[in-house]
Amino acid sequence: MSPLAALLLAALAPDAGRADAGPTDAGVPVTVSADRLTVLSKERSATYEGHAHATQGSATLDADRLTAFYGPTQNVERLEASGALHFVDGDRSARAEAATYDPRTGELFVPGAVLATAGNRTVRGASARYLKASSLLTVTSPVAAFGAQALPVGGSGDATVEANTLRFEQDAKAAVFQGKVRARRGTTLLTAPTLTAHYDEAGTLVRAEATGGVTVVDKDRQAQGARGEWDAVSGVLVVTGKPVARQGSQTLSGSRVTFRPGSDTLEVEHATAVLKSP
Repeated sequence: MSPLAALLLAALAPDAGRADAGPTDAGVPVTVSADRLTVLSKERSATYEGHAHATQGSATLDADRLTAFYGPTQNVERLEASGALHFVDGDRSARAEAATYDPRTGELFVPGAVLATAGNRTVRGASARYLKASSLLTVTSPVAAFGAQALPVGGSGDATVEANTLRFEQDAKAAVFQGKVRARRGTTLLTAPTLTAHYDEAGTLVRAEATGGVTVVDKDRQAQGARGEWDAVSGVLVVTGKPVARQGSQTLSGSRVTFRPGSDTLEVEHATAVLKSP
């Protein structure tokens, strides 16, 4: 189920305290329960308050308040959810304090802090916006944490990525971090303007690339170049684009700089020593 589904659960028939909305787009009925249901005919709204709980198949949404606003023909024009939102579907979940959805534009907006998890991936952000037409999810001020399979060059444990924005392109199976990107795992830190992570059908990270000018630092080793690429299977990180490598007091330029997991040395192809003037 997409992030959109969490608020689609609130599009319910406003004629009972517990309602079955019938088949949804996915062909699965939606059920909602709450302590109170208030229907305002003049305002064309239905509000479920107090322990509001909506389900659709394996997905559940809990919130303090769910409100559907209807048009003249009873079509849902806007959905609002507020107060301790918690969405769960399998190994995916999301928490926030408020969200709105406009069915006419297909836009879901979370105006405040959001926390989302999927498998071994966790993302926190200052706000989030999802566009149904393009399957595009954008998170501002993201801090993403990945399991130990990701970013496996230096050290052990989870990896974290910070940036100004994070854009999930679901159709392309990619996550694009932009603006002051800082990716860290163990002793390794990578900084770049843009970092793109690519996933397979199961949502497992396959590879990641950093572009726009990359700097990698791991203990006394560092490299700078135009581009950096991770192979998530082998754990190898390669810096290209006129890279310059430094280890201790030695500086080398070349065509390709390689960091390998478990190694404390740098591999520099077509290496040329850079000597400092006395």
